[in-house]
Amino acid sequence: MVAVMKRTARLTGAMLAVMVATLLVFAAGPSQSASNQSNFNMAGLVQGVSYAQNVVEISVNGTKQSIHITPTTAIDKHGETGSIADIRPGVHILVSGVVRDGQKVALTIEIK
Repeated sequence: MVAVMKRTARLTGAMLAVMVATLLVFAAGPSQSASNQSNFNMAGLVQGVSYAQNVVEISVNGTKQSIHITPTTAIDKHGETGSIADIRPGVHILVSGVVRDGQKVALTIEIK
């Protein structure tokens, strides 16, 4: 009986994790079709950071680009987990993400 209860608890925990992940996807807004969304990769020097708005301004080949950071953006700092607080003017970063509604949204940021 105890084994059955433990298995049920594990399944309930797994189902809860799936439900939370699904809710997070829906909370992010309506899904974009492939034609409304494109991928990007860029490297540049951080010019400024708006921590309140979760936006990083970087210079790429002399052009300023605004990159939006979400709670799910993975930030890597020298092989360790980083945060937006690690992104400062003068730091070189590599960014990959998607364009949603005309805005560049970072999926991953690597701090160099």
